[in-house]
Amino acid sequence: MKRLKNLFTYELFKTKTFTSLNMLTCRKRSVLCFTFLFVINIFCYFKVMVNETKLSERRPNDKLLRNEKSYNTSMLPQEPNKEIKRSELLYNETRNPNQDLGFKSGSNRHYMTTNSSSFMSQFMTINLYIALVTQNPFDYWFFRNRFKSYHDLGLQGDPRIKGLHAGNPNRLKNVILKAIRGEPIHVVVIGGSNSAGGGIGEDEKSLEGLYFNVFADYWGKIFGEFNVKIHKLALGGTGSALFSFCFKTFLDDPNAIDLVLVETAVNFDRNSSTAAEPAEQLIRVLLFSPTAPAVLFINLVSGLGKDPNTGKTINPTCSNLEDYGLVEISQHYNVTAFSLRDIVCRKKGKKREILIPNMTSSDSRHVGIKAHGIIAMMLITYTIDNLKEVIYDLYSNRIYVMYKLLTIPDILFIKKSTAVVSSPLCWTAVTPNHFGLGNHPSLNLEITQNSGFLFQDTFKVDTTTLRTDAAQNGWATSNSSNMIRFSFNVPPWKPGYKVVSRSIIIVIRTSGYGGIAEIFTETVQGRKYSITVNCKSIFGQNRLYTVATRVHPGKHSLTVKVVKDGMFMVSGVLIGPPDFKRLSL
Repeated sequence: MKRLKNLFTYELFKTKTFTSLNMLTCRKRSVLCFTFLFVINIFCYFKVMVNETKLSERRPNDKLLRNEKSYNTSMLPQEPNKEIKRSELLYNETRNPNQDLGFKSGSNRHYMTTNSSSFMSQFMTINLYIALVTQNPFDYWFFRNRFKSYHDLGLQGDPRIKGLHAGNPNRLKNVILKAIRGEPIHVVVIGGSNSAGGGIGEDEKSLEGLYFNVFADYWGKIFGEFNVKIHKLALGGTGSALFSFCFKTFLDDPNAIDLVLVETAVNFDRNSSTAAEPAEQLIRVLLFSPTAPAVLFINLVSGLGKDPNTGKTINPTCSNLEDYGLVEISQHYNVTAFSLRDIVCRKKGKKREILIPNMTSSDSRHVGIKAHGIIAMMLITYTIDNLKEVIYDLYSNRIYVMYKLLTIPDILFIKKSTAVVSSPLCWTAVTPNHFGLGNHPSLNLEITQNSGFLFQDTFKVDTTTLRTDAAQNGWATSNSSNMIRFSFNVPPWKPGYKVVSRSIIIVIRTSGYGGIAEIFTETVQGRKYSITVNCKSIFGQNRLYTVATRVHPGKHSLTVKVVKDGMFMVSGVLIGPPDFKRLSL
């Protein structure tokens, strides 16, 4: 345990001397500096060899390595002042004292090893990471020539003091380990119009300043620009509910998920008593994904500017989904959240008021470039802090397969287990990328009857907004008495499970001139389920409406008949769990 911890280089890492050296390495890049660092590395290399000899006799007495068996994590030294204790590391790899320091893989497991044969290359690699994490992020991030401090972002101090609500970081540390191994990292962005580029395209003439692009840029500086791949699944006016069913249909490879940034705190139903339930559905779908991705909540707040027509602030109380249960969800599932609301707004009684102005784009509704910068910097510094802990674990000879994953807790707001989204099927006409992102529906839909409905692709190439999301596509009509009928097959919910029935859900796009329609389905038993939907709203949103629950497997039809003039658009059809009920976002 003390082998690398006592090294000269590790002691230097903890001192200002080594920090200054690394800063010189990154900034000056002089031949003298590189030579000096190389000499230090050579010195430490031979020092390691000496320590290897001195410690070899003591290894059999190391409780953690005794008998070369897997050991109990409770034997690790505890750090009571840390929220995530070292006991949460998962150690389950039988080790040989003569293993080398290269990364090995076997039986789909990866682990670090420790022998002199490849120590030098690994030592230099870790040194590089140390050099990078000791830098001032403002000197190297995307906005380095524009925002050189928190003050330039309109803040008086570190936004993490108020805006970072830390959960368990182990999933993110596993992603960092994967990046250190040189494997590509897939970052999935799930969000609404703010993540799609609302307001930023017009103001900046570019979408490179979006929070996730800035974060990915810095990630590339640390691990290599080809190490990170962004998958932007952002749809204007779309909340967590649709994504919990359909986000994988927007991915060419549904298993290419390492890190997920969830920005859905703006799009929700304020009039619903279950406003936070879709967010819980989505977080459970993500956490249960086979790749065990890291999930981070990006909680933005919209409408902080003044309405150009009334002159009044659109959202003076800084309301978002955090007021309706999202905070409780992030705490319950131990998921880290970054809250813009808690930074730019302050509590006043039971409500909030805007504390820091000028955080919106020119349209007064979407967040502006400074807000994107604040979120990006918090993501960067949070990742750097976790990278430092990973480096510490490597230097401390804490050899592991992976960091331990917490057990996913039971449901919080969802009323019953048969309402939890699992094995969903999705057909939707909306897409985050009109120009190329594949849409791979998991539900085959057939139109068996159509009177007056036309498929509308409302996407328009706009060189002003630069947005690519087409969130208003679907089968639509504006005349009453028009109808359309869909046919599809409903498979069993869970093969071998005692409950095999499913629910049928329709996705409707609301608008300010929406119409009213009767929607009904006829089951294989001849039973008819019917609902009436009014899609008129001041918000243009993709909303979910459950048509029927507990329908048995087999061939089913879904009929939409407009009964009142006005635009009525069907954006999707979904198959959910037996008792899924939703009449909103």
